[in-house]
Amino acid sequence: MIRSLALLRLPRTLLLLLLVVRVPGLKAPEDVNAKDTSETLEDWRAGEHVSAAIRHYGSRIRSSNASANDFHHLVSALRFAGRIEESANILKAGMETVPGFATLQNLLLLGSLLRLQDRQDEACEAFQHAILSHPREGKLYLQLAMTMGSSLLSHSSFPPPFSLSRHSLLSVARLCQTATRLSEWTEETRMQSLMLSVALLRTLHDSRAPPLLRRILRMDATAWHRYEQHVMATGEEDDARDEGRGEEELRAQRLLDSTWNDLQHPRDCSKKRKVLFKLEGNIFGLGAQLHLLTLVASYAWRSGRVLVTARNDSWWYAEEGCQRKSFECYFLPITNCSMSLRAERGNFPLLGEHEEEDEIVLATIKSESWLKQQQLHTFVPPSFRSLGLLWWRSQVLWRVSRLQPWVAQELMERRRRLTSRPSPHEEEELTLGVHVRHGDKVWEEAPHVSLASYLEAIRERLKQLRRGRRRGEGSWQGRREVVFLSTDSTKVVQEMRRMAPELDLRVFSEKRNQGVAFSLLVHTHAINVTRYALDALANLHTLADSTALVATFSSNFGRAALELQLSRYFEALRVCEEKEGGHEPDEVVRCAGPHRKSPPLSLDFTWYADP
Repeated sequence: MIRSLALLRLPRTLLLLLLVVRVPGLKAPEDVNAKDTSETLEDWRAGEHVSAAIRHYGSRIRSSNASANDFHHLVSALRFAGRIEESANILKAGMETVPGFATLQNLLLLGSLLRLQDRQDEACEAFQHAILSHPREGKLYLQLAMTMGSSLLSHSSFPPPFSLSRHSLLSVARLCQTATRLSEWTEETRMQSLMLSVALLRTLHDSRAPPLLRRILRMDATAWHRYEQHVMATGEEDDARDEGRGEEELRAQRLLDSTWNDLQHPRDCSKKRKVLFKLEGNIFGLGAQLHLLTLVASYAWRSGRVLVTARNDSWWYAEEGCQRKSFECYFLPITNCSMSLRAERGNFPLLGEHEEEDEIVLATIKSESWLKQQQLHTFVPPSFRSLGLLWWRSQVLWRVSRLQPWVAQELMERRRRLTSRPSPHEEEELTLGVHVRHGDKVWEEAPHVSLASYLEAIRERLKQLRRGRRRGEGSWQGRREVVFLSTDSTKVVQEMRRMAPELDLRVFSEKRNQGVAFSLLVHTHAINVTRYALDALANLHTLADSTALVATFSSNFGRAALELQLSRYFEALRVCEEKEGGHEPDEVVRCAGPHRKSPPLSLDFTWYADP
């Protein structure tokens, strides 16, 4: 019935394994027996850690009236407490015990939990079983393809260890094709399936990868050339860069400055239509939320509306120390037009359900699907099309994410402590920024990349940077090379230091995945949320300040770091133009030249994973 499954040639009996295995004498987590738990959900939300949730729901699932919600909450608490094996066991038990608990989402979660334990064969069986139950769900085929293809994608820029047969390679490719075919063209699953196909072809050094990517991005020849210059580089420094690119970028930036200012800072705000952006209570990561804002900014530009960020908001990143839970807690206002707090509470039509003549429309996370349907994730204004999508989106992010002075000062102090000079005679350079995503979302959106692959890439990239410096005017000798590591997993830091003691590795502390459930952070008040946000901003901007990046661009955080890294050059153009008086473009470009960063290296997808 399903051709992709037929290629796997696995015994059909194995497909039924997960949901027919009984769990004799269901055993709750050990925490349950620590004390009698009669407290209610409200009791432990008042300030206790996730262990209270484990005790509470662990007791609930052993009762005669255990519900699907009880299993769901216990699985979540165990999962984010790092007790992955127990979480998987409880999830399987719930599927057998509670009618209707074997939902699509839970089947996907089970496969993900098994992968986190490096139980790849069992994860494949889980996804295959899910496909039998939901044969029209494209995301299941994508997850199965990621699981099977993980060893191929462990390093996308160097020859991989070919541990899979050609037959298995074909299976992975066809699973991607099936996922693409079953997904709507605006769905994230479709884009990820296409990008996984590109990553697979690039890994195999297949010449079909570039033209396939170009078709996916719908780029003309000039835009594709620009994209290759920024993103498709192998890491070697390019001495033959387009000589006219700097002056073209300077002219484009001048035009964008003028037009942006006219749109976002009109003389009479009352005569302008507006789009009101609210982050609300969603708990997506910082990178995803910044990218959503840039999508809305592209809509505002195309429709001629003023983009206003709400002050009457409920952003979960803004808590202690913020006057209001809004975007402006950390970022400067992006317009001189404002709305009263009372006016912001108005009943405005949602973007996507609006009419263009509406004076004010509301944009939230619910608008994302419509924005992509309108091709705003690939939109570049005609005046800037030759510079490409990455240039445009980086310019937009730069303009909408200017830090509040107190935040900039905080980040500067953290950076000073990170790279303090060891002696008056020795200089340090933030040579490489590395983002390793092994925590809260690994495997859910992209294949797992091993630490060994990261280390291989780091060492190779450092060699390339040294070779480039020898050919250039400057000298890298006498400067201590600092490798900044940004990660959502403390285990990664420990393992990286053990595996590569020769690296001068620096990290900021971050409180994610240290025994506290990500989805319960706000409710339990387990951490200082403002401190958590500052940690994320410090990591993001330090990555952007690095000479070169090694990351996975399946991650919104990694892609945002690249965009902000490019903005360092945009900022340098502006400063140099003021310094040079703006009269000689070649002098301005020459002045800003040292601030142009080296090409990035992504270990899975290219930058356009889901912009």
